Amino acid sequence: MDKRGYSVRMVATVMAGDPSNPVNKLARHCITNLVTVAYVATLLGVSKASVYNWFLGKTKPNKLGLSRVQDALIKLKVE
Repeated sequence: MDKRGYSVRMVATVMAGDPSNPVNKLARHCITNLVTVAYVATLLGVSKASVYNWFLGKTKPNKLGLSRVQDALIKLKVE
């Protein structure tokens, strides 16, 4: 299992983002609680690259992806 964590760039980008945005909320939770991108990707049914791109704001999830992000927030008990 990969235990490298999140890069300084990723953390800075996420923390500068809008915390009311569901993707940013999930990213903040993952960084704070050391939830891996691999786990999130599996949970959402998408690739790790998609999760990285969403967390960095390079791309946005489609409607299905956003619905899965919202479901993940509930499952992970993110407030």
